[in-house]
Order: sequence, then C-alpha cells, then structure tokens
Amino acid sequence: MAVITLGGCIRLYPTGPEWHVDTDHHTVGIDPTIDPTIDDSGFLNFWTLVKNPVVSATAAADETLVGRGIHAGISNGTHLVRIRLYKVGVGALDLSNPTHYGYAAGPYSNLWVTLVHNESAPPA
Repeated sequence: MAVITLGGCIRLYPTGPEWHVDTDHHTVGIDPTIDPTIDDSGFLNFWTLVKNPVVSATAAADETLVGRGIHAGISNGTHLVRIRLYKVGVGALDLSNPTHYGYAAGPYSNLWVTLVHNESAPPA
C-alpha cells in the first residue's frame, strides 16, 4: 500500500478559521486559498485535493488550545474532513455559536491536522 500524507495548520482567528501558511507553516494536499468553513452543526470543515481512502486522521490542538481545555476529534472519509472541538466542562463546541467559537479563537490558536490516505486505492 502506498500512502500519501496531507495536512496543515488551521488558525482559529477571531474573524474565522483560516489556513495558516507562511515561511514556517505549509499545507500539503489542501488548497490554502480555500479556508475551512463552519457548518450549521458547528463542525469545522475542509476538503482535500485528493480523494483516496483514509488510513489515519488526527486533529491536534496546540498549546494555546490545550491550555484552554480544548481538544478535537476528526472524521475523514475520502474528501470532506470534519472536526469537532470539545472543551473541558462544556462538552462539544458548536462553532457556529459565537460564544463557543470564542472559547477557541485567538491570534495564536492553532489546530494541526494530519491525514494519511491510501494513494494506491482508486479514488472514491
């Protein structure tokens, strides 16, 4: 099985989520000009450029988010990636709710995402 690793850094700015790309941060397999979105259910969503079956998916909160008691769960099928944030003492965050988004938002609030896809399988 050949694998391909995709990922990047999502910055949860107070104005909304964006791919954080600069000389020290890059995305792989993700178009950084298409920022992540928040759906009506409060999930953080983005789409990968490739549509191969997933082997592994992680969403890791950085030290800023962990210090606020926030962690993440991720779901990746073949193309759409959905992330749910959780806050200790609150539970699942509905990021479409400004109060809940505010728990995570900040100028240095990063969510690191890594996806491993099976490159040798035919795209879905």
